[in-house]
Amino acid sequence: MYNSLIKSYLLNISQNKYLNTDVSNQMDIFVKKCNTKKYMKYLNNFITMLCHFIQFDEAINIYNMLRNKIQLNDLTIINYIKSVKLYKNTIFEIDQACSSKKYGNEILVSKIKKNLNKLNISITPEFKYLDLCCGNGNKTNSIAENLKIKNIYGTDIESWGPYSVKRKFNFDFRYIKNDKLMFENKSFDLITCFLSLHHIPKLKNILKEIHRILKPNGIILILEHDLYNMYDKLLVDIQHKLFACLYDNNMNYIENPIFSRYFNFMEWDFIIRDTGKFKFLSSGTYSESITLDKRYDSQFYAIYKRREKGEKDC
Repeated sequence: MYNSLIKSYLLNISQNKYLNTDVSNQMDIFVKKCNTKKYMKYLNNFITMLCHFIQFDEAINIYNMLRNKIQLNDLTIINYIKSVKLYKNTIFEIDQACSSKKYGNEILVSKIKKNLNKLNISITPEFKYLDLCCGNGNKTNSIAENLKIKNIYGTDIESWGPYSVKRKFNFDFRYIKNDKLMFENKSFDLITCFLSLHHIPKLKNILKEIHRILKPNGIILILEHDLYNMYDKLLVDIQHKLFACLYDNNMNYIENPIFSRYFNFMEWDFIIRDTGKFKFLSSGTYSESITLDKRYDSQFYAIYKRREKGEKDC
C-alpha cells in the first residue's frame, strides 16, 4: 500500500509546480507569501540563508525591502548584495571547536565505517572509492583522507557551474559521457554522491550505472535535500541562484537556472529502492553543527548497498 501511494504521488507530481511564478522574482514571492501567512519558520530560514552571503543587519534590510508592497526582482536584490561586502564567515553556533564542513565530513565518515563493519568489509590497499559529481574534489579528498583510502577516483560532467574550466586533481578523474560512468563493472567498494542527484534529469540511468560499477556488497552514500513543500523547494532554488550569481559570477543563472528536481527522504528512498538494485542500510538528518540538528536547507544522508539477485530488502 505504501509503495503504491508513493508511486502514484511521484507519477503525478509536477516537479516545477512551485515555479509557476516568474523565476526572476523568487525572493519577492517567497517573502511576501510567508509574511502574509505568518510562516515565521520560513522567514527565519530565509534570513539565515542570506547570512551566508552578507552580515545580519544587511540581511534584515533585504527582508524589510522585500516585505513591502513594491515588487523587487531577484536581479535588484543580487546587485544590492554585490554592493555590500560578501560575508563568508558567519558563525551559527556559540561553541565552534572545528569547522562546520570538517564536522559534517567526520559524521559521514563515521556512518560509512559503521556500515562497512556491518558488512565485514575492511579498507585494504585494494579498496576503491569513487566520488560521483566530485566538483572541485575537496570533499573527495577529505572523505578519502579520513577513511585512509589510497585508491581515489572522481567523475563529473564537463561543464558545471564554476567547474567549467579544465580541472586538475590528485586522483583519477574521468568525465561522465552520455549518462555513462567511464568505469568497468564491479569496480568500487564505496561511492559517494553529495547534493547532485537532484540536478540529474535521467536518474534511472545514473542509478543503473552506479549499480553496475559497485562491487558485490559495495555501498553508496548519498547526501540530498529533504524538502516537503513549495516553501522548502523555493528557498533552495533561491539558494542555488545566490551561489551561482555571487560566488560563481554566473548572472545568466537568473533567467536560465540549472535543472533541479527536489524530493524528501521518503520519496528519494522510494526512487532508489524501486530500481530493485539497492538495499537500504541506514539514514539520518545531516547537520554540520553539534547544537543545530536542522538546517535551513534540510539535508539527509542515506546509505545503500548493491543488491544482488535474490537478495531481499529490509
